[in-house]
Amino acid sequence: MARKAFSTAISHARFVVGPFSSDAMATLAGILRDSMRERIGKAMNANDQVSKSLSPSYAKRKVTKGKNPVRDWNMSGNTLRSMAVLTANENRAVIGFNNPIAGRIAHFNQLRERAFSVSPMDRRTLVAAVNATARQVKVVTVRKVA
Repeated sequence: MARKAFSTAISHARFVVGPFSSDAMATLAGILRDSMRERIGKAMNANDQVSKSLSPSYAKRKVTKGKNPVRDWNMSGNTLRSMAVLTANENRAVIGFNNPIAGRIAHFNQLRERAFSVSPMDRRTLVAAVNATARQVKVVTVRKVA
C-alpha cells in the first residue's frame, strides 16, 4: 500500500517580533537616568566605588556653600538636574544633558573620573526594569492570517 506523500500544513500564522515602544524605551531610560543620578549624588563612580577626593581648594569652596566636600556633581545642582532622556525611539534611548553648560561641566568631570556611565548596580536595575517591562508588554506576538 502506497503512503500518502507528506505535506506541511500551513496555518498562515505570522510571527511579529516587536521592539519596545518609544514610550516604554523612554520609561526604561528614565529609570536608568534616576539610578545614575542617585549613584552620582552619593559620590560613587562608574565602578560603584567611592569617587576620588576633591582638590583642597574646591572642597573648601563647597564647604563654605554648605555642600558636602565630595565629588557628587552638586555644587549648584544644575548639572544633575539637567540630566534627562533626550530622545527615545523603538531601538534606542539617549540620556544626556539638556543644558549646554551642564553638559560641558559633565564632560570635564568625566575626564577627571568616569561617573556618567552605566555601573554594575545601574545595569542590574536596568535589567530588572527591562524584564518587568517585557513581561507586561508582549514582545513576540502571533497574528493569524486568514
